[in-house]
Amino acid sequence: MRRLTFALCLIASASFITLNVPGWVSAKDEPAAATKGKKPAEIRDPIAEPLKLDSGPVRGLAVGEDKDVHVYRGIPYAAPPVDELRWKAPQPVQPWSEVRECFEYGASAPQKITPMLSMFPGMALAPPLSEDCLFLNVWAPAKKPEQPLPVMVWIHGGGYTMGSSSQRLYDAEDLARRGDVIVVSINYRLGPLGFLAHPELSAESEYKVSGNYGLLDQIEALRWVQRNIAAFGGDPNRVTIFGESAGGGSVFSLLASPLAEGLFHRAIAESGPTLNFTHLKKSHYGFQSAEEAGVEFAKKCGAPEGAGQIAALRKMNPEDLVKVSPALDDQREFNIRSNMLRMAPVVDGWVIPDDPMLLFAEGRQNDVPVIVGANRDEGTMFTLMSKLPLGMEALEQSLTSNFGAVLGPQIRELYPVAATSEIRTAVADLVGDIVFVAPARFVARSVANDKQPVYLYHFAHPAAGPTGKMLGAHHGAELPYALDNLELTPGHTAVDKAIRDAMVGYWTQFAATGNPNREGLPEWPTYDPAQDKCLQIAEKIEVTTNYRKPKLDLIDQFMDAWRAEGADAGK
Repeated sequence: MRRLTFALCLIASASFITLNVPGWVSAKDEPAAATKGKKPAEIRDPIAEPLKLDSGPVRGLAVGEDKDVHVYRGIPYAAPPVDELRWKAPQPVQPWSEVRECFEYGASAPQKITPMLSMFPGMALAPPLSEDCLFLNVWAPAKKPEQPLPVMVWIHGGGYTMGSSSQRLYDAEDLARRGDVIVVSINYRLGPLGFLAHPELSAESEYKVSGNYGLLDQIEALRWVQRNIAAFGGDPNRVTIFGESAGGGSVFSLLASPLAEGLFHRAIAESGPTLNFTHLKKSHYGFQSAEEAGVEFAKKCGAPEGAGQIAALRKMNPEDLVKVSPALDDQREFNIRSNMLRMAPVVDGWVIPDDPMLLFAEGRQNDVPVIVGANRDEGTMFTLMSKLPLGMEALEQSLTSNFGAVLGPQIRELYPVAATSEIRTAVADLVGDIVFVAPARFVARSVANDKQPVYLYHFAHPAAGPTGKMLGAHHGAELPYALDNLELTPGHTAVDKAIRDAMVGYWTQFAATGNPNREGLPEWPTYDPAQDKCLQIAEKIEVTTNYRKPKLDLIDQFMDAWRAEGADAGK
């Protein structure tokens, strides 16, 4: 039986779909790529007066021609998670007394770097990489506000296995220059160092759990914001978390986690992936448990079977652990029932207390206003270099094996293919809807049943320049607009600038008030499942109704059935 095989773009988030990954290189192999997308020689001066944090004094830089933005890079928010602290919850940072110069980004989490990142403006990742990676960055207007400003905390994407807050696309200088918000971006542990579950690690834990160290890092960073952001002019009572891809998935996880309650007050999830998480100790969705996957991972690393695997893994270099990361498998298939080894958030009963689909469906998430959405052409990036089914029969076989004898033909009807040449487009639409568009609407529908408002969007504007001509409104295409970094994108036009201004306006207004609507922008209604309205962001920004409804309804039906099936199997 043939299955659909795809190329994994490195901006993409981890999901249940298994993908084909192109060749990887280490950080030392691509110093030139890391320079792409940087601003011209930064105009910067050290700020005369240091700020006092709970851990010690820090000095930042005044940047820009008018020195109108203050930036503090590489502030440690937790102790280095090394040696015996590897696979532990983040610990308090060691205080310092001398002024710490926070001029440069801290190290990124250990990971493999791919040349493919440099295909997308501002996404190239530069060394250093280090297990000592728990740093954050703060951008604030130089002019102190009369009233504390709302705070936006950015969580980067990268499939929970790659990425960094230091990637140029995530620079928040221009966003802070507008004077409406203070922006914080964070690093967190990735891959096996951030998401390894194992019976021995669970036994060590006070709560008898393991696996969500990267999420615990994010929660610790939010605690840091609560303790320290007032020193930068920020309002700890108006904190918005926002992220894209795995960052959007992290927003979903933080919404689902009782440990994050009260640490943020609004949430924006851009292209967050599916919510069918692996469970810690039992099989769900046909996946092996996270602890079973951890034992398998330890064996692949060369750790002896039986007791002592974690002690052996703690002696290994982080680079050697990353090499065995499941994100590096050469051949991956589009097989939603795959039992492949995965490193991502898990249902552990503590950080994530229950299946996220169930938590959202029952309204048990943290009760805050939400913006959620995805892009029109999410799947094009995944099918760009894909080996697709060779003909109609192979396509139908794949759909039946993935969705079953009843829903498979219905999927085929809703994503029609009249000729082999149309398979790529149909598969791209299907992948994008399953992994990103349907989860966005599912979360919107679930949260809308609660007392807080939710706003659903659909980004339908092709990316500026040649990438947009090839991939359309692809996965991550909204980032230069929402993050006010459109200057990184070649060939952008006045229309692109207008869309950028609108998105920044909606996002920052939401951060300030919990409602994105502001004067001069098209009205964005709250989401009502009965009306199924969303804001379509394109050359014309307008409200649409029942967007892709038959397709998304069928995907919801499949996911509900799969969740119920998985829950029964896990008993």
